Amino acid sequence: MEIYGAWIGSCQNPSAVEYVLCMDERWGFTKGDVTDIWGWSRMRLDKQDKVVWNEGRRCYVDGVNTAAQASTGIILIVNADDQYPCQNWDVELIKLVPQCTDFAISVSTGTPDEHKRGIMVAPILSRPYYEKKGHVFYPAYESMYADNDFYECAVEDKVLVDGRHLLFPHRHPLVDRTIAVDDQYLEMNRSEAYRVGEQIIQSRRESKFGKRVVRANKPIVMEAPSAASVEHSAPTRTVAVGLPGEHFSSAWVSMWTELYIHLIGGFNVQPLFCYSTNVYVTRYAIHNHFASQRPQPDFVLWIDDDNLLAPLQFDMLMADLDAHPGVDMVCGWCWIATDVIETEPKTSVGHLETIGMPRHISYTELMSGDEPLRQIDFTGFPVVLMRGSVLDKLGSNPFAPVFSPAYPQGFTGEDTAFCIRAKEAGLTILVDRRVKVPHLKLRSAEPKDLPDVAVTEVA
Repeated sequence: MEIYGAWIGSCQNPSAVEYVLCMDERWGFTKGDVTDIWGWSRMRLDKQDKVVWNEGRRCYVDGVNTAAQASTGIILIVNADDQYPCQNWDVELIKLVPQCTDFAISVSTGTPDEHKRGIMVAPILSRPYYEKKGHVFYPAYESMYADNDFYECAVEDKVLVDGRHLLFPHRHPLVDRTIAVDDQYLEMNRSEAYRVGEQIIQSRRESKFGKRVVRANKPIVMEAPSAASVEHSAPTRTVAVGLPGEHFSSAWVSMWTELYIHLIGGFNVQPLFCYSTNVYVTRYAIHNHFASQRPQPDFVLWIDDDNLLAPLQFDMLMADLDAHPGVDMVCGWCWIATDVIETEPKTSVGHLETIGMPRHISYTELMSGDEPLRQIDFTGFPVVLMRGSVLDKLGSNPFAPVFSPAYPQGFTGEDTAFCIRAKEAGLTILVDRRVKVPHLKLRSAEPKDLPDVAVTEVA
């Protein structure tokens, strides 16, 4: 209510303002209690104002993008519960609007060295520019570096408008030491969010924010090449990409588009989307299609419809296989839980016990030590890169369930079945702990409180 009142009370034309409040049940709110919690019955609730619910990841980036998707205004302003406006902010911003339709306005918030550091704490952008981007914040981020990406992308697109003379105070622990650090602040600023953000923005910078493809640190500018250069630079290795799933969100499509552009710069790419109501059938259909190819692909990449893989993360997995010729598969990891019942979050990787039951590796075990690679027996298949030779080594349907009374339902899941057969065939599987990918579940799979693990990053 305080923030709402500050923004509505500081503008000259409140009736021209659309206020979109994004809430999340995982932040402690209940859909049935919106009026009681926020006092909307006591506030100006015009027809253009709305409450929307974040059903993506439990993070700042998905909250902002969800609110933006629900908006209809011609100028979008990213607000937060500690972001205040300048006086007459609507009139002052309109003064800065250029003749062109695509623009992003950089204002001041009082954050230390914000313009020098290239961050935009309060992004402001036109609707045409938002629609061209497809998002406010690049969807792969959780929190950290999302605003750096927004700023650098605006510079790259030559749409940045200087509004630094306008102060939109950010009442934040970094600006005011008297403000307490709460759980939400610690969640968004945890070391894992920084590591993920650094990986993503490095990849984005190398690709000029999707405008060119990068392979082995050598940019390939996407322009019409000569016939001679085509023959010389034609990719020689094939990556088949299995994309099982039914619902592909806008965040997934955005990331897949960037990854696909990245891949075609260095490989022959064969993507295959597939869905059936039976997960065993879906996996089998993709496996059988690629196994019947002649010649077979050099590599098979698996990405589910609720996981995101950034181009830099793919490069890490490929570099792992190139550096370890004896390794058959390398995977990323994510936090897993179910939407149906409350279960303790687990990492998606681990070892198979004597009866073939998966024992998930703890976060502390996964993150401890100097080397980023761990040998494992089991992966839940969020993101897996395997050599094409694996297709023949495991037979016609390695995903078929393994039946045994040792399992709760009498049979294994498809990922456990595959890993049991891989272990029996003597295949070597590694997990690269640096390749942590989002898991787009209805209920956040990631635990709120992670142990403090000292991690030595290895380039």
